[in-house]
Amino acid sequence: HLAGQTAITPIFGKHVPLLASKLVDKDKGTGIVMCCTFGDQTDISWFKEFNLPFVQSVGLDGRWTEITGPLAGLKVHDARAKILELLKEAGAVTEQKKITHRVQVDERCKKEIEYIVLNQWFIELLSHKEEFLKRADEIEWKPAYMKARYIDWVTNLSWDWCISRQRFFGVPFPVWHCQDCTHIIVADASMLPIDPQEVSYPGKTCPKCSSTNLKGESDVMDTWATSCSTPEINAQWPLKGPINLPMSMRPQAHDIIRTWAFGTIVKSHYNNNNIPWKEIVISGHALAGKGEKFSKSKGNALLDPINLMATYSSDAIRYWAASGKLGTDILFSEDQLKIGRRLVTKLWNAFRFSGEHFAGISCKAEELQAQDSLNQWLMHNLEKTYAEYLKSFENYDYHHALEVAERFLWHVFCDNYLELVKHRFFDSKVYAPEVVEETRKTLYVAGLHLLKMFAPIVPHITDTLYQSMFRKYETIPSIHNHTWKAESLQGYENNTTATTIDALIQIVANVRKLKSEKALSLKTTLNTLSVVISAEHASIHLDSGHILTLKGACGATTVTVEQGRAEASLTEDPEGWNAVVRI
Repeated sequence: HLAGQTAITPIFGKHVPLLASKLVDKDKGTGIVMCCTFGDQTDISWFKEFNLPFVQSVGLDGRWTEITGPLAGLKVHDARAKILELLKEAGAVTEQKKITHRVQVDERCKKEIEYIVLNQWFIELLSHKEEFLKRADEIEWKPAYMKARYIDWVTNLSWDWCISRQRFFGVPFPVWHCQDCTHIIVADASMLPIDPQEVSYPGKTCPKCSSTNLKGESDVMDTWATSCSTPEINAQWPLKGPINLPMSMRPQAHDIIRTWAFGTIVKSHYNNNNIPWKEIVISGHALAGKGEKFSKSKGNALLDPINLMATYSSDAIRYWAASGKLGTDILFSEDQLKIGRRLVTKLWNAFRFSGEHFAGISCKAEELQAQDSLNQWLMHNLEKTYAEYLKSFENYDYHHALEVAERFLWHVFCDNYLELVKHRFFDSKVYAPEVVEETRKTLYVAGLHLLKMFAPIVPHITDTLYQSMFRKYETIPSIHNHTWKAESLQGYENNTTATTIDALIQIVANVRKLKSEKALSLKTTLNTLSVVISAEHASIHLDSGHILTLKGACGATTVTVEQGRAEASLTEDPEGWNAVVRI
């Protein structure tokens, strides 16, 4: 202990040496500093702070070394038992009990970690921390709060970056060591790539002492030391001369901000005096049912990827993945997969109906001049949806983009528009030909943009529908080759028409509610439908086109519109059912 608190004497004298021990004078006190093992970073800090001698008691093979006397050759756990045995033999055990304390363990094998001293390769970090923090300010972080993780990591750095590993796989260091004078010989760039374990130094002798006793570096680079060079590799640096950085965007998960993101920023700062990318987009993790990472060793994945796709399709799986918010972990959910599968089915059914009625039609969005109010309403909503969708994707908020697209598909396009216009196709003779033709063109334009919105989320069903229904009229070979531009859907905003059609939809919903309450089929014909407009909706005007739409959607023979305060009702008389609805 420090500052003269407690002095601990090794029981077995020279046979059980401390890793390091030294008498010190700290804060005018005297004591013994000792580290019995490199069990944690505090031991290493003391070792460096007090310049302690290093005595290695545990070897690279995990066995105690010869210097430990009676413990030599034993593995760590066996040595612990032997120490207890020797203590008992010496009569030094006064009490024995089990304790619980925190120790660092390996992530995979869960064995306790012992630090050892080795020569390693490092990238200097500690003297440049302020520079790395400034680089973070030049990058746009999405979501913005993830930048705090980077700042915390850099601020609390206490070690330089060790980039070497003692394993057989990895990118080799192009270096040879002189065994006589310890001179380090670095390969010339023209020699790269080269493995010094397989290729002798071309110069044959050490440039410093002329020794031929040269040995190739056996360590390999850490994975992050090489993968953090991806921007430079993509730019073919240094083969193509000056590198063109920053790149546009880096996508990655939040757990490797301190490794991949940080390392890439360090490399770009040192190599190019620049940032590696303008934006970094941080996703979350997919978690198993107990909120832990998927792991083969834990066996916590209900289905392996191949069987998962066979059961739900890759589109449904992508839907589940897109349902997570940026930077946020999401639980694996079969229910969400089922919703994704239902979406795929909904798209198929909606376009099977739509495609039948716009067959033979080709229309560009800028060519559509919608005059019919129902078509105007659809395009009004599509323009707003498309703009919000594109804004979400510009911010990499794919979760909200999916919500926006789904809301339009289910509640605007399928539940209301298709239900209101299908009568135009089934009984087209009661409608003006130009209205039917315009509706077919509207279906084409809206359908194409619907596929474009869903294409990044469910790419297979969208391109299948595109190839079967749109490709013959479009010059672009795939839905995934299309561009997404907000200006392609502008000029359709019409709030007055939107308010009127919203009221029309409410009328239809009220009629359906009345029929359901009477346990009647929604196809039940109404002799009369009386629409009563309250004072707060007095500005709403239902013209002949709206009346015709109400007749088709509600199955009404006669529709009347008046202002008043009558309550909703559905009654039957000898001539049939009569409904009164109020908005």
